[in-house]
Amino acid sequence: MDKFPLNYFSSLRSPKQLFLGRKQLTWPKFIVIFLFLISFMVMPITLFYTNQVSAIPMEQFLSVNTLIDQEGVARLRELQLTNGRLTADSEIISVTNDVIIGTALTTEEMAERGAAINFEETSWTIRQEEDGQTREYRMSYPSSFDFMRMTSPKEFEQFLENEFYASNRPMIILSYSLTLGILLFIMTGLILFGAAFFLWLTRKSKFSSIKNFKESANLMLNVLGVSSIIAGFVGFIHFDFVLMMGIQSTIAVLLLLWIFAKTGFKDSKAIQV
Repeated sequence: MDKFPLNYFSSLRSPKQLFLGRKQLTWPKFIVIFLFLISFMVMPITLFYTNQVSAIPMEQFLSVNTLIDQEGVARLRELQLTNGRLTADSEIISVTNDVIIGTALTTEEMAERGAAINFEETSWTIRQEEDGQTREYRMSYPSSFDFMRMTSPKEFEQFLENEFYASNRPMIILSYSLTLGILLFIMTGLILFGAAFFLWLTRKSKFSSIKNFKESANLMLNVLGVSSIIAGFVGFIHFDFVLMMGIQSTIAVLLLLWIFAKTGFKDSKAIQV
């Protein structure tokens, strides 16, 4: 248990060991453990969007007030896919103040409204112009794509949410994992180095055995090791990003107080049996 990384995890077993273990990591090993803890907390995020999410809210890829009416849905239901290919002439199926929906639409027709949904022979496109910028998503027809699944405007909206996720699933999972992972990295880093700074300020006190910033940072990494692992396991059971961050920070504070109660930040007190 004296070799890296076993020595790190062995120091997490008690408040006194958490304090005494503050000297065992070099900066390169410190970085490795820090990235491991972040990665461990990202895993529930990836699993959640992989296994429990089947749709993305429409507002995230198409922002409109009125999408389609019942007549437009009825006309869409007449379209048929054969082996992933749509056979249909160029046709405007539905037009509202916000969006135009049709088959094989021209560029000019798609530009008539702020947004457009265009069903072509081998792919379908969602396009929107907003604040002078154009967003466009071009997707192939997955095997689940069936126009007969929609019977109302509300079901058409749900249909788009499901099919948009199905067509962009790998990129969506990667995007959410990366975005929330970066947020975890920043917030955990702020907690770690912010608390380490205040611990470092005690170095000149005769009541503290902490001698330099590396020791205080290692101590906080030990504390966050416990809280991050617990938060990660909670995330596997029930994913809630805010809850995970709350658990991580709350346990870290309580554990730091427990370490102080047991050791007073003094080596002499920490090594007492």
